[in-house]
Amino acid sequence: MKIRILLLASSCILPLWFGVNLKAANQFEKETVAYKQVGSLDIKADIYHYNDAKVRPVVVSLHGGALIMGHRESFSGPVKDFALTNGYVLASFDYRLAPETKLPAIIEDIEDAFRWLRREGPKRFHVDPDRIAVTGGSAGGYLTLATGHRVQPRPRVLLAYFGYGDLIGDWFQFHQIANAEHGLAGGNRDEIASAQSKAFDFVKLHLERP
Repeated sequence: MKIRILLLASSCILPLWFGVNLKAANQFEKETVAYKQVGSLDIKADIYHYNDAKVRPVVVSLHGGALIMGHRESFSGPVKDFALTNGYVLASFDYRLAPETKLPAIIEDIEDAFRWLRREGPKRFHVDPDRIAVTGGSAGGYLTLATGHRVQPRPRVLLAYFGYGDLIGDWFQFHQIANAEHGLAGGNRDEIASAQSKAFDFVKLHLERP
């Protein structure tokens, strides 16, 4: 199955990611579930869903925080608005954090989250398991990219914001130098909004195709 990936740079999207509008539609409900248990720890997800029998695509949000912090509730307002105004189910997953949890176990949590979503989502929330989009920023962007080769079957479309693909490379140093030399401080709000809109159009196109 082909997978579509869109990468958005921090210079374009970061200001909008944190300057958010958490407006929500009235017709959905939020349900918190434990998708996995490790010892006495429940690892949870928030599912924003609808009380009808319509089968819907699902947008999965993976939070950022350098893999050492963050929470399932720390995702962007535009992502929430995009999912819910289009009538999609929205799932935001917690995962165990470093340094207590090493990277392989964090990836394992993400894999288990998608296994749970495919198993429980259709019967509990009328999710279409063949129409899954994944998005996240920073560490969430890294994990979004990881789902493209670690989650089976693969999600249909990935939208990664200012993420990184190589945890041990020198990308951060070069990124800082490039910003200093070229003044990459971000576009104006019209440019940011335009990039965000095009990104969501890309996701919607692939979620709604047969």
